[in-house]
Amino acid sequence: MNMKTTKKKSGISLIELVVALPMLAFVFLSMAYMLATTGNFTALGIAKIKTQTAANNVLMLMKAKGYEKLGEALAISGVDTVTNTGSLKDIELVEIPIASMVHPDGATKLQLSLKREDPPTNSNITSGKVCVITVTAPDFDNISTIIKTVTF
Repeated sequence: MNMKTTKKKSGISLIELVVALPMLAFVFLSMAYMLATTGNFTALGIAKIKTQTAANNVLMLMKAKGYEKLGEALAISGVDTVTNTGSLKDIELVEIPIASMVHPDGATKLQLSLKREDPPTNSNITSGKVCVITVTAPDFDNISTIIKTVTF
């Protein structure tokens, strides 16, 4: 009886390794790209929510205190919100202080614009002006802009 012993080959060959490495690299790169873009969308979404919250806070503050005292309530030094005749002044991109009542948190830089305009012709507003409140997050390329219209 002649018994031959056979050895099993274990391990991977060079060809298998050459094929597997680019495939793994492709999978890992796609996963890394997906995770990186998800983080950007999340930061942008958070900034948008913060600007919406700040715009709503300005609106509620304006309704509660009146636009005559809006500058004091926002704690913006050197900004007058009322003209000599008692009407609302336009404010162009003033930074909202972190300690302000309207700032949702102290982490994001936010800017505020207030403009008084005539109502659009297709609206049902018949008299008065419309105050457009715009809150912007400049660190996010001015993408997060919210406009609230209030008639005074």
